[in-house]
Amino acid sequence: VKTLYLIRHGEALHNIEERVAKIKALTEAKLLGASPQSAKELAESARQAVLEDEALKDAALSLDGKVMALNAQAEINQLLTEGYQKPSCVLVSPLERTLQTAALIFPGHKNTHVV
Repeated sequence: VKTLYLIRHGEALHNIEERVAKIKALTEAKLLGASPQSAKELAESARQAVLEDEALKDAALSLDGKVMALNAQAEINQLLTEGYQKPSCVLVSPLERTLQTAALIFPGHKNTHVV
């Protein structure tokens, strides 16, 4: 029997910027008297604009994202105490936020591969 752990990266800096852009767009739309649908479209457009920022293409984890990863590590460690198997291999994408997440959850794992 093999156990597969699938873990998503924690919150990254671009996630924060997306939220800020959406809130700002919604606030501005409300002040301008935009319809709810127009406000929603403006917020989505603002969110997508953040993702076009080259500085955020490979965003690092936020402080909360690091805490999320450490919480995931604690959950994995709890599973190990309950008899689940330790991962024999860690596969991670080359994105900064995923590398940071893997390093925090599985520090020093000898069989980590960037794919």
